[in-house]
Amino acid sequence: MIRPGRFKHRLLTSEFLQSASMTEAIEHIQKAEQLWQSKKIDDVEWVALYVFILSTFRRPSDFLGGPHNEKFSADIKGKLTCQDILGLFKDPPRILTKLKNEQNFLNLFCSRSLRSVPLSVQKSIALWSQHDCLKLCEYIPSPEEVLAMQSLGIRCVSVLTDPVCMRGFVEEGRDVLGFVVHDLIHADHFFSDPQQAKAQIQFSKYLQKLHALPLIQQKLRQDIEFMSEWNYLISDMNSVPLHLFKTLKAILLAASKREHKIDFKNALKGDSEASFNSELEDVANEFSFSQLQKTTWLRLNGPDFTMPTDAMILIESLEH
Repeated sequence: MIRPGRFKHRLLTSEFLQSASMTEAIEHIQKAEQLWQSKKIDDVEWVALYVFILSTFRRPSDFLGGPHNEKFSADIKGKLTCQDILGLFKDPPRILTKLKNEQNFLNLFCSRSLRSVPLSVQKSIALWSQHDCLKLCEYIPSPEEVLAMQSLGIRCVSVLTDPVCMRGFVEEGRDVLGFVVHDLIHADHFFSDPQQAKAQIQFSKYLQKLHALPLIQQKLRQDIEFMSEWNYLISDMNSVPLHLFKTLKAILLAASKREHKIDFKNALKGDSEASFNSELEDVANEFSFSQLQKTTWLRLNGPDFTMPTDAMILIESLEH
């Protein structure tokens, strides 16, 4: 999976989550949520406000950095000004009082860096403000829901506002700020290269078909490790097309070895090999591979797979 190595799963410490500062942050989040619920701000501006408020209370003296060098923020406009943002705070941090009151908040958010927040967040917010390609969720969608959205060319962003939830950790040990940041990073990786985004969308459509296959459903019921790996593939993995194919085949092979109680260092033989090859044929049929693409798929991850020729053959199967 493509992910910046410096991004931390936890942006809010356990101590902060139980602190008076978090209590204040939740109160400010609730005020901002009311603006969204009353349709005074759009989804994208609400998400930016959510990240901004939590970042403010997390590091009130230095959360806001200087302008970055990216050029994606010049024409971004929202409904709120910096003066409106100051009005949300009972006691605005000093760093906020130095802002130009008339500046548009969404433009400010996208043009400045935030402490410990990757620039992918601002890039996704900027993209969302101009294209309807992200979906706001007030809950954590299931892997199947994420896959359905991806197959339509949409990435989800989960904003959690329940006070109890906000004081704890959610999936993979992330806090609520880390979870939103995680979703926005994924969105940036998904859409940053239009050609690869198109391939990932097509791959997601095929994964939807695979998900309904009896062989996949049986593995999901009987193999916990496969379920975990499959859910990661369908909902939490952004990568180049070849890596998606390689990962799909690798988790199917691992499941087959577990099913037949074969050590991972050893190759499949006899009935187990025949069974696995039959599964690969089923997958190839769902991908509507040509004979050449099917042959290439069967030798993927093996010594006879030739780069870059074979890679291009598989990638071409996603160009519909």
